[in-house]
Formats: sequence, C-alpha cells, structure tokens
Amino acid sequence: MKYALISSSRNEEKLIALTLDSVTRQSQPPERWIIVDDGSTDRTGEIAESFAKRYSWITVIHNPRREGRSFAAKASNVNAAFAKLEADRVAFDAVGKLDTDTTFAPDYLDFLLQK
Repeated sequence: MKYALISSSRNEEKLIALTLDSVTRQSQPPERWIIVDDGSTDRTGEIAESFAKRYSWITVIHNPRREGRSFAAKASNVNAAFAKLEADRVAFDAVGKLDTDTTFAPDYLDFLLQK
C-alpha cells in the first residue's frame, strides 16, 4: 500500500530531527511527505530542508509567520500540503497527518498499513 504524509510544523527545532529520522528509517517509506513550516522563528524549516535535500520524497513548504496559534492555520497548512500532493500527481492509497514531535520504531508505519 502506498501512503503519503502531511505535517504542519511550527517551532519544533528541538524535536523535528527525531521525527525526520523516524520517518526516513521506516521499512516502508512514504511516497511523499509534505512538511509545512508555519512561519517558525527557530530552525524548524532549515532542519526540514536539510532532510529534503537528502530524500527526494520530502518536500517543505514555507508559510509566512502568523501571530498566535490557531486551528485554522493548521487546517490551512494541511490543505496546502494536500494540494501539493494533488498538483504533483502523487499516487497514494492512504494519507496520514503526522505531528513533527513524534518518534516511532522503523517498522511502525508498515505495521499501521497492515491494519
């Protein structure tokens, strides 16, 4: 089963590298992972870009900084990522929304896909 991941991330400099490591080490990597940097004021976007340079299936979208946090901003980021998947004509059977402060075992996503 082919899958894509979507992440909205803001100021996750301390944890995003761990999430990126977790996903890039998966036994079955995604077809594409779209990470939307929601105007981070730290190095979140830079860290995500460093992985995107090494893994062609990672794409980073940089949104301008917004004041405050809101669910509407997160929803907008997810919609932008989904639109990018569609524009790039990425074929997938499932899409997952992944927070960028999450880590898991190398076979975890494969395990989920088997369910």
